[in-house]
Amino acid sequence: MFLFEKKIPSKTTNCPVALCVLFFILAFAGCSSVDLMPSFMSTKPQPVTPSWKNLVITASTDVNVNSPVAIDILFVKNMDLLRNLANLNSTSWFASRENSIKSFPEALQVISYELVPGQNITVTAKQLSQFSAFQALTFVNYSTPGDHKGILSMDQPGYLIKLESRDVIINPVSVLN
Repeated sequence: MFLFEKKIPSKTTNCPVALCVLFFILAFAGCSSVDLMPSFMSTKPQPVTPSWKNLVITASTDVNVNSPVAIDILFVKNMDLLRNLANLNSTSWFASRENSIKSFPEALQVISYELVPGQNITVTAKQLSQFSAFQALTFVNYSTPGDHKGILSMDQPGYLIKLESRDVIINPVSVLN
């Protein structure tokens, strides 16, 4: 030690502790069992309300081989559930529907209609504003074999769902009156 050396007290003595705490927070912020990040700082996707101005469902005059047909529109707020439901066909959905709705009341909202041949239904933006989801799915309960389903993106301006004789056609549309 030199004769004139003077030890200056450090003001950063807590720096290693602060770095350890910061590392801990960052390391576990993505862990699903530890949620230390405020929701506004989270990078997890959040369910959104559909930006659809309206949703029009039309049934052709010979829909479902001239029989009424049920259609469900699902708003799914859980990504694992969404992946599972997206893998179902319409027959599987309608067979498990009641159980799914009861099992996932916070993660799944469903709008159900039954249309007769030639009927049209318009669901307005006001009606749709009560729903939120990562994505919406639709299943149609045709009497003929097939998937009879579709995916509805939440960021489209609207949709026209055409229930044809033996299958469903889903088209995003820019303007619906």
